[in-house]
Amino acid sequence: MRVDLRDLLIECLDALRVPALDCNHRAEHLKRIEQVLENDGLPSEARSLLVQAAATFRRHMKRHPADFWFRDDRETGVIAQAIANYIGDDGFFYHGTVFRRLRSILDEGLVPGASRVWGLKGEAQDVLRQYVFFEPTWRGAVNWADTASRRAKGKKGTLARSPVIIRLPMRGLQAVRDPFARREDCLMVKGKVSAEQAEFTSGHVRGFARWAPLTEAMLSRFESDTKTLVI
Repeated sequence: MRVDLRDLLIECLDALRVPALDCNHRAEHLKRIEQVLENDGLPSEARSLLVQAAATFRRHMKRHPADFWFRDDRETGVIAQAIANYIGDDGFFYHGTVFRRLRSILDEGLVPGASRVWGLKGEAQDVLRQYVFFEPTWRGAVNWADTASRRAKGKKGTLARSPVIIRLPMRGLQAVRDPFARREDCLMVKGKVSAEQAEFTSGHVRGFARWAPLTEAMLSRFESDTKTLVI
């Protein structure tokens, strides 16, 4: 199995930033890191970052996910920032939605206010009509996808209501901070956002996320870590 260094670093960064979701699911991360480290031509800085990430994952796997809600892990933050600096703007922004919206997103892109599931009013509703909202990690977008799934219309447990996370290259997207979010890293982009380069993962994902091009969403079979979707 070929392991792409950029994709591995991006996934490691995501896992380091949000360990509380699935810190006990790092076996695939460690396996892929080990494979990449076998490459003698690996840049020394990337090698050092992966070695540090692997050590951190082994430490995280011994902890309960809830620990991370109550205690800051300064060491994890340092290695996460180092990887973020190495990646630069070659990463992704993430958007949570539901499976039945993939066709319209594929055809029209991500459109501000297209979803009516949030029930916001006043100034917040005005912002919703103008902006598309993103998270800097797919693990952060899980909550929004799960919420959209719970509030979506239709029969529960169907493919149409399955939570989906879409990722888009951050390069070229003019993102600003969401003024209504509690966290400072919640982002929004004004106007319609093209989904031409979008990828998606679906189901209740934990561990090493698998991504498929959105352009292939209606043509292929896609399997997540916890659920098989026949599209």
